[in-house]
Amino acid sequence: MLSTIKPNKLLRTHALYKSYQTGKPVLRNLNTQIEKGKIIAILGESGSGKSTLLKCLGGQILPDSGGVFLNNKPVKHVGNLLVAGHPDIKMVNQNFDLSPSISIEKNIKRALLGFEDVYKEKRLAQLLSIMNLTYFSQRQPKELSGGQQQRVALAVALASEPEIILMDEPFSQVDFMLKEKLKEDIFHALKESNQTAVFVTHDPNDASACADEVWIIKDGKIIETGDSQTIFNRPRLKYTAQILGYRNILLINSELKKIMPSSLNKFNELLFKNESFQILKNGLYSAQIISKTRFQESYIIKIDFFGLKNIFIQTLASFLPEKNDYISFDINWDFVNGLET
Repeated sequence: MLSTIKPNKLLRTHALYKSYQTGKPVLRNLNTQIEKGKIIAILGESGSGKSTLLKCLGGQILPDSGGVFLNNKPVKHVGNLLVAGHPDIKMVNQNFDLSPSISIEKNIKRALLGFEDVYKEKRLAQLLSIMNLTYFSQRQPKELSGGQQQRVALAVALASEPEIILMDEPFSQVDFMLKEKLKEDIFHALKESNQTAVFVTHDPNDASACADEVWIIKDGKIIETGDSQTIFNRPRLKYTAQILGYRNILLINSELKKIMPSSLNKFNELLFKNESFQILKNGLYSAQIISKTRFQESYIIKIDFFGLKNIFIQTLASFLPEKNDYISFDINWDFVNGLET
């Protein structure tokens, strides 16, 4: 039986199943829905099925069963189309798929074949401006950095105003120093165009910076979804907290149980975020510093608290206590949540 289709849902999957080897499913009975204008991040480990899901959404891989529907019409496998690719679905691959011997301008114009010249020139100028490529329009892809090539690839995908854009690890080939600016520009470009987009990533920072909604995928199943703020601030599952990079996942012991709110008693493990700890001169609790490590403009200290020896707190660069010293702090329970397994 089909799940209820909510209004404004642009792309959906129903009972999607895919296996490359008998008995080893990569995707397991996936039922998903994507609202028009939303940016979705699919976050998962290597081998979790995220790239396979993206290719199924784009019709590049044929599922074993179930289906993908765009505006309630089945998305056909590319092998069943007279012209390769879908006019309403564009994929941006990790290798960018740009023509290396022609200019950036001509790469974009190739995606506008069939449109009237007036629209073509207007759309070209618009895309070059949105993606900050106007100055580089006459250069060839080989003359650009990885981040600039990524912008061109997205401009090419956006050119014909498709219904949805799919991106496979869009920031994986970009240097760290350029990545934040590129994420900001791409997010702005997608929002400026009210463009629906789905991208896969293994980096929670990418999902946090660019996505309206985050899907957590594990072993071929979407195990948790939510808006970006909720997923990062209050993950429901232990696995989600782990893949988001949280380290203070603590098994409740008898000492911890004495001080925590009764509302958390139903859980076996708690997530303490950095904001959970407030270092004070005369706090309620004290703990010994096991280690102190420099991290960019701050320190990461590890403390021994109630026999739990792997609690990490990020502090200011002006933090003075050293290894083996004791610190005093309070716990803000508003920033602590229980985790399900």
